[in-house]
Amino acid sequence: MNKMFRNILLLASGTAAGQLILFAVAPILTRLYQPEDFGTLAIFTSLLSIFITVAAFRYDFAMLVSKNHKELMNLLVLSFLLLSSITLIISITLYFTKDYVIEVFSMNIKSAFLYLLPLSLFGLAGYGILNKLAIKKQNYKVIAKTKFTQSLAVGIAQTLLGAFFIKPGLIIGDVIGRFSGMLKISSIITIDDKKEMKKVSWKSLKEVMIRYKSYPLYSTTSNLLNNVTLQMPPLILALFFGDLIVGFYALLSRVVGIPMRFIGASVSEVYLGEITKRSKRETGSIKEIFHKLILRLFLLAIVPFIIVVLFAPQIFSIIFGSQWVEAGEYLRILSVLYLVQFVMFPLSQTLEALEKQKIQLFWQVTRFILVFISLILPPIFNLSIELTLVCYSTAVVISYIIIYVLMLNQIGKEV
Repeated sequence: MNKMFRNILLLASGTAAGQLILFAVAPILTRLYQPEDFGTLAIFTSLLSIFITVAAFRYDFAMLVSKNHKELMNLLVLSFLLLSSITLIISITLYFTKDYVIEVFSMNIKSAFLYLLPLSLFGLAGYGILNKLAIKKQNYKVIAKTKFTQSLAVGIAQTLLGAFFIKPGLIIGDVIGRFSGMLKISSIITIDDKKEMKKVSWKSLKEVMIRYKSYPLYSTTSNLLNNVTLQMPPLILALFFGDLIVGFYALLSRVVGIPMRFIGASVSEVYLGEITKRSKRETGSIKEIFHKLILRLFLLAIVPFIIVVLFAPQIFSIIFGSQWVEAGEYLRILSVLYLVQFVMFPLSQTLEALEKQKIQLFWQVTRFILVFISLILPPIFNLSIELTLVCYSTAVVISYIIIYVLMLNQIGKEV
């Protein structure tokens, strides 16, 4: 138990250090770029997050429960083959649709820069695949280092590009960060891994595809719904309220939402590695880990939550400039959402780790419906952006209460 929390601290510290860099450069970026530029980046990353769902059809996640080294390497090769195919398909599709995408989402860039999307996808998904390999090997030190170097690369690139007035600098810097992470974490591949990869054949690939078919059948659909749900706000807000509002939302997401998800992902990586190991041994109390983690995450988040509720607009005005005070108001509205998300997000893949993909899919469908309705109906009835965000926050909190009940029920059956 103590070893698990030490690993969590190691990953979280690497992530926090990286996010601190991004937070430190944020006041500079808000003066180099306009809110509309942040809005365009938000739409870009939202589309990227949706595409990444099908990048490897979740076979990379199957690496965590692989039975032996041979299976692990076959899943690694399979994941990269699928990623390469999807990247090519998206590139070809964008050739015919890039102008339409720019127009629909009011993106403030030239359509040619959309080709950065598949490039960024390969870097991000490639990092994710190798990250699963590192988790399987429980090499959390290299993961912590890559999370730091990723953020450092993004921060430096976006600042320098902005200083030289390169308009899509936020997007280009984001792509640079994705690839720096993938290249850094590739050191996890050993000589023995390379020897085993040379033995991979079409027959062995077919075997692991069939053995772990539940991941593309159920887990991919579930994760697609998850990412679509997470990325819905900037896309729908762009349709109804314009890129200025999306820019405000994007800033609070950058300095609060994304760092929280990154730290949550670090916690999740150790947590998943621990419970998949325990579930295979059928020893130890997963329920005990589950509840201790919830309590510790809540205690960690409660003080920042209170500060946000009381002073968010003033903090945003002082740090980022008076033109960003509205983003602080939005953060205050979404504060309960972020508190609940910080506590529950790291645990939300418990069902998948226990190979309960159907139940996970049920929850994702439920959450998608709740969030979609909460974002679509308010603007249709001419409600303000503030009331729209209140509805959205309420829907997300309800969805996390639902998955808490579902996870608790399944954990009780496992232990």
